[in-house]
Amino acid sequence: MTEILLDSAENTPRNHQTELVFKVISWSKRASDARRLAKDIGCPDDGGVFIHPLETETGRDLINMAELEAELAKWHLLTKSNNLSSKARKATPEARKAMSENDMLYLRQSVHMLVSLPEGYTSHALQLQLAVHDYLVDTIGEAGHRYYFSLHTHDSRPHVHIVAQVRSKADGGRQPRQLNFSPSDFDAIRLDIVRRLQEVGVSITATRCTERPSTAIAP
Repeated sequence: MTEILLDSAENTPRNHQTELVFKVISWSKRASDARRLAKDIGCPDDGGVFIHPLETETGRDLINMAELEAELAKWHLLTKSNNLSSKARKATPEARKAMSENDMLYLRQSVHMLVSLPEGYTSHALQLQLAVHDYLVDTIGEAGHRYYFSLHTHDSRPHVHIVAQVRSKADGGRQPRQLNFSPSDFDAIRLDIVRRLQEVGVSITATRCTERPSTAIAP
């Protein structure tokens, strides 16, 4: 097993679980899911103010639902009628109603990701937030994808939720690109975030996908 380790393990929690988790929770083809996820992640109170503020790719904090709505308008997500699959376009209205969402809609529009520290790393929550922030700026943000993220510290495993626009915006003549992840991309993301955490003194490891018995890719 290949691990990235600190020279000193003085910050390692007593349970000795030191592996960073990065995973994709879900992909969505519905425009409305970017809003629904923001509510689930931000947990707005009765007045619409988020308990967990959301930070965007520009560094702006979204503190309530009204600000979220204005932000998501910039994502230019496709409505259902503008994101129909070829099969759905050819189907009768009755047949279309019976189709699953995956069959009815064509393009993925948003992705929900999670980066988590192990149990016992609560004192490193802010380091995790900064490491994820910098990673997103340097990669997904640099490629032109809009996103928001939020740090959660309500349990013993500090974690960051990320929701990103799958289709990047077209800037300066750059063609829009679709966000996707291969097994090697998962490895690279884990290792990148682990490196950033180690640079600020957090004892954390990363295991490659192919070295995990449950996720090994058949030759």
